[in-house]
Amino acid sequence: MPILWHLSIACCLTPSFHKSSYKITFDEEIRSVFYSEDYIGVVQETGDPERKYKISAYDTDGDKKFQEYIEFEYDNIYCTNKEIIVTGGTNCKIFRTNGTVKFSAELSDKIVGMVPNGKYHEYIVVYNNKTEVIKIKL
Repeated sequence: MPILWHLSIACCLTPSFHKSSYKITFDEEIRSVFYSEDYIGVVQETGDPERKYKISAYDTDGDKKFQEYIEFEYDNIYCTNKEIIVTGGTNCKIFRTNGTVKFSAELSDKIVGMVPNGKYHEYIVVYNNKTEVIKIKL
């Protein structure tokens, strides 16, 4: 019998302090939660080695924006209002908030963190002993 997980979310958006709340029920255990000002999401294990983790993102009204999968063990997940960045080992995958994959690659060293740097398609990648800026060409 699966364990049902209930995630209740109350969102307060500044400056209008518009409040909304909703309840979502999950059949699988939630491994982690991520959020931004406009989105909240969960990561769940699938038990499938080809699609290890399911990533689901919701807007602040509780509407599911997308559901996608990653095939690697992840260490970090970072969400902005435009994208979701997932890293693990040397792997990274960037999803747009509509679910399309913006970038997927295996980098040269173990990734400690990855965030957008504020310039168009540029990201700061932090490794154990160095930092670099990468530019994604689409």
